[in-house]
Amino acid sequence: MLHIIDEEKFKAFLGQLGKIRFLPLFTMASPLCKEYGFSEEHIIVLAKIIMMDDPFVSYIASSLYITTSKASRLVRYLEEIKLPNGSKAHLVQRKYGEAGDRRKIKIEPTKEGVELFEKMWADLVNFLGGIMKKLGEENVAQLVSLMQQFNDIAEEKIKELLNPTDCPETTESCDE
Repeated sequence: MLHIIDEEKFKAFLGQLGKIRFLPLFTMASPLCKEYGFSEEHIIVLAKIIMMDDPFVSYIASSLYITTSKASRLVRYLEEIKLPNGSKAHLVQRKYGEAGDRRKIKIEPTKEGVELFEKMWADLVNFLGGIMKKLGEENVAQLVSLMQQFNDIAEEKIKELLNPTDCPETTESCDE
């Protein structure tokens, strides 16, 4: 195994990584999240449905590395949310594929879902904008670059773990 950094630096890195509270930011930045009973997963699934072209339950599942049944449960929650005041919200709807093929289920946001997401997005932008302002433009640019590099490498490693036979024999990356 290749040792890129010493153990103390690695522990410090993991410690800081563990302190990052990105996902709770989504639910805490907007009071609407509490009102709708959203978990971080609900928000991420709603965002994927709104931002993706032709979103399918299977694609949502694979992009989040969760089972199709879990993705389907998250979508089902977004289809009909029971609010504390007794009313219901319908944020997404399922559209079945060719000839009613239930395996090809496209998910579409409703007008209500898009409007809610836009309000939550504005809350998140305001919240994170304050944090980014304190960090400064140069630090934010450096952080974004490092996070992109980290995510690209992590994504590559995850794919190797999921499909070890796809690992090129000429590289050592699968053995590290």
